Formats: sequence, C-alpha cells, structure tokens
Amino acid sequence: MVRDDPRSRPNSPVLCRAAATGTIPAMDISPADHRLRRLHRIDAAVLEEKKQLLAQGKGVDPVSLVRFRQPTGFEVYIVVDGTHRVQAALEMGLEAIEFEWEDLKSVEREARRRGRDFDDLAHRARKFASDDHE
Repeated sequence: MVRDDPRSRPNSPVLCRAAATGTIPAMDISPADHRLRRLHRIDAAVLEEKKQLLAQGKGVDPVSLVRFRQPTGFEVYIVVDGTHRVQAALEMGLEAIEFEWEDLKSVEREARRRGRDFDDLAHRARKFASDDHE
C-alpha cells in the first residue's frame, strides 16, 4: 500500500531527513508490499549497517523505485537504489519506508550505458523475503 505522509500516523518513524524538515512531500510504502522487486544481492554486512541506522532513528534517504509492467500486465516496483534499506525495514518489521519515483527512461539509459538491458534485468528481479540473505 502506498501512502502519502508517514508523519500523519502516530509512532511512525520518519526515515528521511528531507521529510522531517517538510521540504518535500513524503511518500511511503510497506517493505512487505508484494510488488517490490530487487535487482541486487543482499550483503549481510551492509544489511546490518542499515539496520543499525534505522534502529538509531537516523535519517536515511528515500529508496528509489521505478514502475515496470511485466508482459502479463502485472506492475512491479523495482528498487533501483535502496535494496538494503528495504530489506532492513522488512526484517525489522517497520510498517513503511519512504521512497521516490525514478523515471523509467533515465534508468533504462543508465543500464544501457553500463552495457545492460534494463528489461532483461527487470524480468530477473526477485521478490524481497524476510530472511533473504545471500
């Protein structure tokens, strides 16, 4: 479920410095949302670092998502930046994590610049799981 402002809910941690100062409209998503997909492996050391930051209430940048429609018509949200933040929030049982939408065309251009095909990567994107460590 996508919500407009986590600050409107009592006891909901603000996970973004900019949202805390009110400089940008905040949006959040449940880390357990079935549409979220990841492109990257989960590194245990990085994951622990992100968990510590979240547990300390330190502000973290919003994760970056891009909408991608699969050939079946099902729309998924691919995390292009913030895989470990989403995984940490999921494992910690947080209700929401802040995000921002990225432009699909710019993400596709960046993939091509790196010699990759974003459509191919997107089709191989994996769901997040509460114990998904590699």
